[in-house]
Amino acid sequence: MSVVDANLDVRFQKAIDMTSSSTAILTVSPKHVGAWGDTNLWRISGSAQLVENSIPYWLVTPTQPAEHQVNRDSLTIETPHAETVVESILMLLAAWFGGSRAESLLVETHNLTIEDNTRQIAPYWELSESTQATLASQLATQVRLGVTLLDQPSLIDNRALELLRGHGFEVTVFSAALPVHHL
Repeated sequence: MSVVDANLDVRFQKAIDMTSSSTAILTVSPKHVGAWGDTNLWRISGSAQLVENSIPYWLVTPTQPAEHQVNRDSLTIETPHAETVVESILMLLAAWFGGSRAESLLVETHNLTIEDNTRQIAPYWELSESTQATLASQLATQVRLGVTLLDQPSLIDNRALELLRGHGFEVTVFSAALPVHHL
């Protein structure tokens, strides 16, 4: 790559970054918290920020130390449809927060490999409907989700929320704080 090409690439990346917008934050918590299995408390296991630009993606931040090491910190959303958004949520939940059963299923379906105790997400992962159903039935009993809407429109819309709830997930929706107007 020439210096000119490298400079153009840097400027192009800056242009993409300037046009990116975070529209939602997905918060992951164990379904039951504390000694009594309280369902009203939240203990954040991690979060994922939905960044929308020409290729939307999730920027995943597990609470440290992370239970599972993953080879990347983001996951792209290939098409802007509610079904694909939910598929990407299932993948990020399974890869970053799923236990050994979720890991085994992803390895079996060639969506994940394990190298040096690090989960390596396949470059072109895809979850079949049966894999999605299996992952959802496992994960929905373990985690609950919070969605904070930061901007509209967002790929996290009513249809995506309905699909997540249809998979059995408990989903709580929060909205960003309203701006305070000074007198």
